[in-house]
Formats: sequence, C-alpha cells, structure tokens
Amino acid sequence: MRYLSLLFILLFTSGISQQATEYFPAANGYKWYTKTVVLDSLNQEIDSLAAYTIDSLAGETTYKGYQAQYILGKTGLYETVPFQPYIDTSFVSLSGTEARTYFGLGNINSLLGLIDTTGIDSTLLGVLSLLSSVEGWYPTYKFTSSVGTNYTLFTKDTTIVVDDVTLPLRFQAQAKRVNDGQLTTEIGTFNCKKFVLSYSVKYMLIPIFPITLVTIPDTHYVAQGNWIVKTIAPSTTLDLSVVQLGVFTFPGRSEVVIPPIIPTSVEDFEPTRIDGFALNQNYPNPFNPETTISFNLAQSGFVSLKIYDNLGNLISTPISRDMQSGTHKMSFSGNGLASGVYFYRLETERFSETRRMILLK
Repeated sequence: MRYLSLLFILLFTSGISQQATEYFPAANGYKWYTKTVVLDSLNQEIDSLAAYTIDSLAGETTYKGYQAQYILGKTGLYETVPFQPYIDTSFVSLSGTEARTYFGLGNINSLLGLIDTTGIDSTLLGVLSLLSSVEGWYPTYKFTSSVGTNYTLFTKDTTIVVDDVTLPLRFQAQAKRVNDGQLTTEIGTFNCKKFVLSYSVKYMLIPIFPITLVTIPDTHYVAQGNWIVKTIAPSTTLDLSVVQLGVFTFPGRSEVVIPPIIPTSVEDFEPTRIDGFALNQNYPNPFNPETTISFNLAQSGFVSLKIYDNLGNLISTPISRDMQSGTHKMSFSGNGLASGVYFYRLETERFSETRRMILLK
C-alpha cells in the first residue's frame, strides 16, 4: 500500500507540473524584455541588427472564440523602446495541458522577415503571403505530448505559375516536444520545456512523394512562471533548383530574455512633446472590422486624420475640419479592406503623430 501511495503522489505531482497555466505568469502587468538578433549563414549573431522588445501581460479576454491572455508589445532600439507606445497584440489560450496561440498577421510578417528577398520576385512573395489564409488558433504547445512526436498545426496546398509553369506547393506547420533542457540567460537559469515549430514548403510533383524545398525549425524554450524565454531559428536555404528558380537565403534569428530596459532620461527622447496633444493607440488592436481612435487637442483649430496602407497609399480621410479643444474619439471600419498593417496620422497646426494598427479578418 505504501508503494501504491507513493506512485499515486508521483503521478499526481507530475500531472500538476504539466498544466499549461504553470508556465505562464500569474499576474497582469508582467513584462518580458527580449533582444532579437539576426543570424548569418554560419549562425553567428549580427549584433548591429539587434532589436529590442517589451511585452506586457495586459489581461484576459475572449478572442476568436477562445478565452485568452492578451499581451501588448512594442519593438525598437534599446534607447527608444521604453518610450514607444504599445502597438502589437498577441494572444495565448491556456487549457489543461495545452497552450494555444493565435497564428495571425504578426506571425506571418515575422516569417517573411526572415527571408532575404533580394532577387525574389513578387510571385514568390505572393505565395508566401497566402499563409494569411491559415490564420487561427492552434495547439502549439502540448506539454504532455510524447517527446519527438510531430503534430500538424496547419497544411495549405496551393499552386503558383512561374514562366508559364504551374508549380503545386504545400505549406505546412508542425510542432513537437523535444527533450527538456536547461537554459542560462542574463536574468537567470531556467529548466525549460522545449518545442520545435517547423515551417516547411514542399513541391507536390507527385502528391504521395512530396519534395521538401525548405524547412525552418524554430525552437522555443518555455520556463515555468516565465513563459517563452528564448526562441531560435537557424539560417537555412530555400533550394528551388529542382524547378529552375535558384537558391534563396533565410537568415536565422535568435530572441532571448534580457534584464529590464531602464530609460536613462525621458527628456532625451521626448523633446518635441506638446502638453495637451496626444494621439492614442486604437482599441481594440488588432481589430475586425471596427476600432476606435481617440485623441486629445490642447487648442481648437483645423484637424486632419488620415488612414494609410503599409505602402503609404492614402486610404481615407475620416476627419478634415475645425475642431474644439478636448478629447475626441471616432470609429473606423475596415470593411472593404484586406487584412494587414495600416497607419493613422493626426495633424494640427502645432502637432502631428502617426500610429500603426492591424486589421485581422
């Protein structure tokens, strides 16, 4: 009986430690500070291309049918990122032994950002953009899955035409848990669950024998109470020589947690701020199809608010008139617009500011 009791305790405590909520911060306001660097063809860091991100756990909400934790984020230079507004949003849904993540526009842009697009024509980039059709929730992290067992997140079959040749392609994302590992960072040493997310492109010349053109393995380190403390995707190549399209480079990327970024002097980075004027971040962001934009005017006068797409094309001018001082808000609808990144710019005689918003359909 004593041995049965011990076995029960071991099984029970093991199950508890695998709950997804154990790996996520418990309190709203928790912040992640991370450094992202590009890796060259030898997987050496190119520190001159470093970017810094601050993510903040904002709360819980219902998003696309799932109860989710939502995280606000901002990315920039080390010196300026503390003063930047939060303009990105990501979502994590925790249930039992699984953590679902929402694969959306931000993830797609991140994947495309790994590619050296020199010499790649618009046709190939258009194909990669088709990944937007698989936006949705996926069980990315299965904490009790067997080590080394792949599970498919999504599969997308499509065709492209290059030089009058039709190419059948398959885009696929898979995940698997690998052996746990210890990770030492600037903020401490963590015992981590490790997952490898693999993004692949396959040539479907013969459907039952697909030819893999490229696979990007993205390893995630997940620590209890801290969530993701490191991701790393090594450099690789996309070999299209089988279809006479050449070879293209995918630089690698490493992102790891760092100590908090402490601003040294607010005055150094906000010299042009005018008291009483402000353009606020739209809410919700991302949005579909409507969002609210608010702003403050310190004095009455002519005001214009314009919406641009990510190529700089003017989409609309919701406001172009004299307005009284005070706080104002307006609703913007994305009906008729494609999913993507848009910018809204407020201009007065004494103040102008631009912010980014994301439409997700």
